[in-house]
Amino acid sequence: MDIILLNVSRHRRRVWVVVFAVIALALLAGGYGYYHAEAERIRQEKYYDIAAIGELKISQIQQWRQERLADARRSMASPFFQRALAEWRTNPETPGLRADWEKRLRLEQEAYGYANVLLLDPNGNLLLAAQQEPAPTDSATQPTLAATLSGRNAVLSDFYRAPDGNIYLDTVAPILDTKGHLLAVLVLRSNAASYLYPLIQSWPTPSRSAETLLVRREGDTVIFLNELRHQTQTALALQIPLTQSDLPAVQAVLGRQGLFQGQDYQGMEVLADLRPVPGSPWFLVTEVGAAEILAEVRYRAGIAILFVALGLLLAATVTAWAYRQRQAGLYRDLYQVEREQRAAQEIFRTTLYSIGDAVITTDHAGQIKQMNRVAEQLTGWTEAEAQGQSLDTVFCIVSEETHAQVENPVQRVLREGTVVGLSNHTLLIARDGTERPIADSGAPIRDERDVITGVVLVFRGQAEERAAEEEVRRNTARLRSLVSILQYPSDSVQKFLDYALDEAIQLTGSTIGYLYRYREDRREFVLNSWSRGVMQECSIVNPQTCYELDKTGLWGEAVRQRRPILVNDFAAAHPCKQGYPVGHAELHKYLTVPVFSSGHIVGVVGVANKKTDYHETDILQLTLLMEAVWKVVEQRQAQDSERQAVRSLRMLSRCNKAIALAQEDIGLMQEICRILVAEGEWRLAWVGLAEPGPHKRVRPVAQFGFEDGYLEAITITWDDSPTGQGPTGTAIRSGQPVLCNNLRTDPCFAPWHEEAARYGYAASIALPLTHETGVFGALNLYATEPDALAPDEVELLRRLTDNLAYALRVLRMKAAGEQAIRKQDVLEGQLRQAQKMEAVGRLAGGVAHDFNNMLAVIAGHADLALEEIDSGSPLHADLLEIQKAAQRSADLTHQLLAFARKQTIAPQVLDLSDTITGMLKMLRRLIGEDIDLLWKPAGSLWRVNMDPAQIDQVLANLVVNARDAIAGVGKITIETGPAVFDDTYCETHADVIPGSYVLLAVSDNGCGMDPTVLAHLFDPFFTTKPQGQGTGLGLATVYGIVKQNHGFINVYSEPGQGSTFKIYLPRYESAAADTRVPPVFVAAPTGIETVLLVEDEAVLLKLSARLLEQLGYTVLAAGSPNQALQQVETYPGSIHLLLTDVIMPDMNGRDLWQRISALRPGIKCLFMSGYTANVIAHHGVLDEGVHFLQKPFSKKVLATKLREALHSAPQ
Repeated sequence: MDIILLNVSRHRRRVWVVVFAVIALALLAGGYGYYHAEAERIRQEKYYDIAAIGELKISQIQQWRQERLADARRSMASPFFQRALAEWRTNPETPGLRADWEKRLRLEQEAYGYANVLLLDPNGNLLLAAQQEPAPTDSATQPTLAATLSGRNAVLSDFYRAPDGNIYLDTVAPILDTKGHLLAVLVLRSNAASYLYPLIQSWPTPSRSAETLLVRREGDTVIFLNELRHQTQTALALQIPLTQSDLPAVQAVLGRQGLFQGQDYQGMEVLADLRPVPGSPWFLVTEVGAAEILAEVRYRAGIAILFVALGLLLAATVTAWAYRQRQAGLYRDLYQVEREQRAAQEIFRTTLYSIGDAVITTDHAGQIKQMNRVAEQLTGWTEAEAQGQSLDTVFCIVSEETHAQVENPVQRVLREGTVVGLSNHTLLIARDGTERPIADSGAPIRDERDVITGVVLVFRGQAEERAAEEEVRRNTARLRSLVSILQYPSDSVQKFLDYALDEAIQLTGSTIGYLYRYREDRREFVLNSWSRGVMQECSIVNPQTCYELDKTGLWGEAVRQRRPILVNDFAAAHPCKQGYPVGHAELHKYLTVPVFSSGHIVGVVGVANKKTDYHETDILQLTLLMEAVWKVVEQRQAQDSERQAVRSLRMLSRCNKAIALAQEDIGLMQEICRILVAEGEWRLAWVGLAEPGPHKRVRPVAQFGFEDGYLEAITITWDDSPTGQGPTGTAIRSGQPVLCNNLRTDPCFAPWHEEAARYGYAASIALPLTHETGVFGALNLYATEPDALAPDEVELLRRLTDNLAYALRVLRMKAAGEQAIRKQDVLEGQLRQAQKMEAVGRLAGGVAHDFNNMLAVIAGHADLALEEIDSGSPLHADLLEIQKAAQRSADLTHQLLAFARKQTIAPQVLDLSDTITGMLKMLRRLIGEDIDLLWKPAGSLWRVNMDPAQIDQVLANLVVNARDAIAGVGKITIETGPAVFDDTYCETHADVIPGSYVLLAVSDNGCGMDPTVLAHLFDPFFTTKPQGQGTGLGLATVYGIVKQNHGFINVYSEPGQGSTFKIYLPRYESAAADTRVPPVFVAAPTGIETVLLVEDEAVLLKLSARLLEQLGYTVLAAGSPNQALQQVETYPGSIHLLLTDVIMPDMNGRDLWQRISALRPGIKCLFMSGYTANVIAHHGVLDEGVHFLQKPFSKKVLATKLREALHSAPQ
């Protein structure tokens, strides 16, 4: 029996071993399968995350590239950009244009965040730059420049490293004129480190090994374009050969896309997503270390191993227990049952404490028996403290909405005997009073007889879930508000911002709010919007709308500290509070946020009186919303400015057309007002005339575009009273345009604040109407938006006002019969004659020498013949006629030389104003009676050194040209004044020398000139007049005279806007007056000295010798310079004077005199010529101490000049 029992025991032992082995193998297989399934699932999840991040970054890089190209194409397509650039390229020396372009480039750079903005010529040479750099262009820029020029489109360059060490990308675009000709190349330079690198390197979730790489292929290597996370100084520096094919970067440039697992540049195993960047040679590698990905797998494996081990342990325990139970016999059944119960309780406890949710168990009376650690954390009670306590004491729950007590779930379970759940929005009140939203359920615990012995309560905290839902809700609300704002159909920035403020108030749950614009340069707040709630609660009369930063209290701290200010108890004391005036809307809770643009504070938005406290989320919501709104505002303002410029030009054109076609003054003023409102989109336009008398009222005479009754409801004067301090009165008194950018804040507009606000006027400008006697009225314009006018528009309006004032004067002169009959035919004849003489003068300059020699022979022989013939002889009268004809011919030659600017001049120190005053009568005869000549001399003027005859010639040419540019009636203005030019101005004007100058300006309001005409204005023979009506020499003559006197000339003209010629002549610095006395001619004196006569014309040599001999001189005649030198060397006696021609074949007269002076020291010299060239004069001005005899000459003049030369100081 014992053997049988032993065998049975052994058999049973084997059975239990087999059972345990099967269970163990099943547990191990299940754990291993679970591990591999989890590993593959996590790997796929991580790859999907990496792929999503890679796709997101690809789209962001594409968007960045498109934005850069769009910026460049916008400038390419802008007609204003093209015209302004064409004007500057045509007239690069025009004052102010270069500075305007540099300012424009800086604005472009600051507005769009570029590192630099440059203008290059087609060869890549720098024209202008927003930021000056030592080497603004690089060899890497040249391929992009070539691609841009060949394709005539914007091109984005690849990464390159500049000499300053930074890495840039250039957006290069050609700027063409209207005919398709290349003007310049625009380069928008982006610093990769400012946006693109942070974009590439950012990662949406915390990660130790995650990294994004931007690479491209370069030959047989792959080059890294950005700085790496785990290795420095790698951008454009780190290159890896393509043979290292296990690197994701190498696989990317070889064309592989999607998932790839390999080793990165550190040798670390990574999981990567490979993608090309469309439209570029770049590839994006998004990778995460395999170790980081498998960390979670290892964690899951550990959990699986733990449970398998527990399972094995449990299986072993159960098997051993069963075996021992079988061995112990029936007498231990009761004990074994107890052990099973304890084991079950231990398993239950282990399970209870392993559950991730909070669990509480109670008995049938609702007394707590057990609770796990999660329940301890949520309730604030430990298990030991809670055991035996009533569930209501530990688990206190209330309604989230009403905070009313919620029924104990245990009571419901015990009552209903089923599983129950709490209603939504339930709060658990922890032991320390903390409120936590929870979701829970309760279930009954039944014994083997199905009797309820207790309740198990399972619940979990919803704080994180609620926070995520709240974040989604806030983002949705902000996006909904932003979309609503962007879709709001506003016709002005003001209304757009009003609506944006209302949305901001709703988004933060506030009841009132405000929006102020802030000007950093003035440290000033200007009200933009108050919410409707503020206007309803505020009872302040004439509330202030403009504040200085230093005078603001708590709400100004947002600007001073450059951060949001949040106060949830406004009644409490605060060191920065200054209180608010009586009648102000009451504040309980308050939040104000500064609005930034390009690093500058541009506005402040404030909200108040939220029902609950403001939090950081409200700050974030308000900041993000207003930053997005302000970007739209800046875009709209830029678009509005461009549209306003187009409207202004169209408006000016229409107004000028109306002026040209006007028949009477009132109708013209009314039509101008209509055009300004219809075309310029002004709210109100009216013209007022200044009435004389003690009241000095401004009387409206024309008006358009406003509600009836406004002008009748206000009183405007032009005296010093409060009603005369507004824009209109100030403009009439001062004679200057007066701009009021904000009628709500300007104290000078206080008498009309109420009426202006009622009619919706926000800004205004008043422009004076002037004529030669002063200001007689003003043109007034009102806009609905503050800051509605740019400086360029003010200048356009000023020109329009000048044209209108002049047109009104002309119309009144015409109506009064003051306009005389024009003498057009006579003036045209005079002009043609002058032009013919000008052409003859140019011809005469070339033949003057020979012609004057022949005249000298004729005149000289006529003089000799007259001396020998009796006055009663019939030949005497004939000889007189010959003599007169010769003299007239000589005078004509001198005049022609003057036209040709080849005559010898004699500059004098003179006052330019006095000289011009003496010419006014002659100038008025030139221009006729239809054109006004306005003379504006300077009160005190420096002197100049210039021949008065040349001043006559300059003014005659300019005034005649101005007259021809005026069709019908018009005005020519001549003015003088001082001018000083420093080194800065001369750096951009090569023909100007720093120093003091005297200004002579001639202006007209004629037809003006376009850039093509201006480019050839001073070219000889260039004219815009019809064939036969001009030679094109007038302005060339003016230019030559100005240059001969070391001055320069500037011209300002636009089609339809008239022309202004500004001539600058050097100031004469010497204080000594011109004391030269013109020679006094007396009876021809004689002499006994020896004169060496040198003349290459044989006839004139013979004649001159006879004249000298008749005057008593000893004559040594030489037909060439060489003969003269021989006579000097061989003549034994003294030679007192050299009388020589200037222009001779072998040697000029000056060189001859110098050689003779070396042989005969102390010899005097008298030069004679019909044309001196530059031999004895510099640019026509005689050298100091030189004596000159102009051919042809008479015997008397010869005798006088000889005595002057002989009696002069040694030369």
